Amino acid sequence: MARMARLLDEQNIPEEGRWFVAGPAFYEELSQSGSKLLSVDFNAGQGSIRNGLVSSGKLRGFNMYKSNNIGATSTATGKVMAGHMSSTATAQTITTTEVIRDPSSFGDIVRGLHVYGAKVLRPDALVSAFYTVD
Repeated sequence: MARMARLLDEQNIPEEGRWFVAGPAFYEELSQSGSKLLSVDFNAGQGSIRNGLVSSGKLRGFNMYKSNNIGATSTATGKVMAGHMSSTATAQTITTTEVIRDPSSFGDIVRGLHVYGAKVLRPDALVSAFYTVD
């Protein structure tokens, strides 16, 4: 994490708005290694995880999140990602809607086409690394 913070610092990426994402196996290893990061006593009394946020404070300037969408090859190795909120953008909208009669009841059905997407805007504001548990 310190190296990821340094790489972002070298690219002049602001510290405010930085995030770090790792899989459940990474955080399991953190909690087993005697780390005080995930302990309720050292986590401002907020030991529960809400919306993937792991810690109420920052570590090396990162908000820490947990996700199953990070590629992991096994429980002993995995991938972690870090970056800044300005690195990517997402958008969504409902482009078309239509109303049709419901054939099985008295009423109408409204359906629409929901489109969404994401794009990397600043590749220099993203870093990733692989880890191995010894």
